[in-house]
Amino acid sequence: MRTDKDNHSRTGPSGDKGVKSRRHLHVLLIASLLALHFGLLVSSLNQTSVTADEASHLAIGYGFLESGDAEWLILNPPLQRSLAALPLLFQSVEFDAPTPEKTADFWHRGHGFMASNLENYHGIFMSARSMVCLLSCFAGLLVYTLGRQVLGAGGGLVSLFFYSLSPAVLAHGGLVTTDLSAAVAGLAMITGIIHYRSKQSLPALIPAGLGFSLVFITKFNALIFLPIGMFLLALPKRVKEEGQESNGPKNRAIDILVVLAISWLVLCASYLFQGLFTKPSDLCPESSLLGFINVLPDWLRLPAPAAYLKAMDLQLADVLGDQSVYLFGKRGPSFWYFPACLLFKASLPMLVLFITGLFTCNRKTLYFVVLPGLFFFIVMGLITKKQMGLRMVLPALPFMFVIGGCAAARLWKRAYKGWKRNIVAVLLGLALAWHFAFALLSYPHYIGAFNELAGGPCLPHHGHRFLADSNLDWGQDWIRLARWQDKNNVDNLSLAYFGIVDPALYGVEYEPDDCELKPGHLAVSANLVLGLDPYVKRKCYTVLKKRGPDEKIGTSVWIYRIKD
Repeated sequence: MRTDKDNHSRTGPSGDKGVKSRRHLHVLLIASLLALHFGLLVSSLNQTSVTADEASHLAIGYGFLESGDAEWLILNPPLQRSLAALPLLFQSVEFDAPTPEKTADFWHRGHGFMASNLENYHGIFMSARSMVCLLSCFAGLLVYTLGRQVLGAGGGLVSLFFYSLSPAVLAHGGLVTTDLSAAVAGLAMITGIIHYRSKQSLPALIPAGLGFSLVFITKFNALIFLPIGMFLLALPKRVKEEGQESNGPKNRAIDILVVLAISWLVLCASYLFQGLFTKPSDLCPESSLLGFINVLPDWLRLPAPAAYLKAMDLQLADVLGDQSVYLFGKRGPSFWYFPACLLFKASLPMLVLFITGLFTCNRKTLYFVVLPGLFFFIVMGLITKKQMGLRMVLPALPFMFVIGGCAAARLWKRAYKGWKRNIVAVLLGLALAWHFAFALLSYPHYIGAFNELAGGPCLPHHGHRFLADSNLDWGQDWIRLARWQDKNNVDNLSLAYFGIVDPALYGVEYEPDDCELKPGHLAVSANLVLGLDPYVKRKCYTVLKKRGPDEKIGTSVWIYRIKD
């Protein structure tokens, strides 16, 4: 039986100091992980040239902010691109181009933006990338929050550790694309739902509504989270929490309507309330999934912004069309593409803990972490032919980190005192150290990072035998090529490159090769050698695949010495 003296020892001045000390240490660890994450992002991005998709995403985001015309928002909603473009409003940026209307215009606007800002191109992108880095830190806080909600403080810290030091996140957590914002949307939606279910009040429904809103305004694949969010919001509580009764079906239906109303208002506001209640005949969608709009009567008005529906139509047509996919040296989409990306690019201890967590998690973790993460991952593998890298399933990765944190927390909790607890402590310590080492040894080549199964994380590795595209080569190594050329005094450099960003911006002096394979030094993007060239569709460089490169620059540029 606990005595008053015992209670005083736990709740008295010394006990309060102990609690505050642990709380301060906890906050310090969170801040340290996020600071390390931000530092690794910015430092690696300073050494990373502007990647293929970034060039156009920033042009589109800036065009929207500068013009205020929602028609600029083709292919994806506005959030991440507009956020990244905010610093450009306070800089000397030149860009005057017509409003984009079709998918090809996405790339043309990227070319135009580059041609207008040759002198400070990389500096402009670094200011934009810094905004995305801050967004990645916010995503880290959401990962910690979700981990704490389902696992407690310790599980939240382990989940944040996995997120902050994941090469996959460090590769794309600072780029001006749309993948990170979709991850933020999924996390915000789930953490908002959990918060609401614990409070069961109208004010607590607002964060959930904002989380649902992000699903609509970040990236179209984030909509995959929508049915899971609806299911979890409508899920009745099995037990009473904090003395509250479970909501009935009527109240849960009202909750869903309120959330959808908030989402609709935010969606309309993000498009500046332009193009609302458009006639179906004014859209004329081309994709098969939105073809039903063509048969709707004109007296019916569409409640979503017209630019949003047009962007969705272009994206669906692009996603469902033929794509250049590379897996195990073969071409063509596969359901196993994304599992293979995880197998070769994620840290092995995180994968082991993730698989362990699938079988050891509690019911709350199963519903709110395993279900949304796996649902997104599986649906992406089934519905899209656009398999261009692990980044496509980036929104699922934070949930996998929390599942790994769940496994670590459960193993620690179930370990008995004494030698068993010591063994578990050593094994978990080794797993975390391995994950940390993977991040450090991959630096700064996070885009092309591979784990030990593919010969990584140190360069050179043989990841190109398994995966390509944004897993390996996204046009990120032009800074390193310029340094190599200067160091080796290479004047007669022929170059064939992947993407739309001109390597000359970074000081690379070259002559375009154009499939001539001229004698001298030939630099070729790895994707071209492997047969991936969606921009120009050159196939002549695949003959170089039979012979290994004489030298590699980073992971994306292969050097060949062509003899007469």
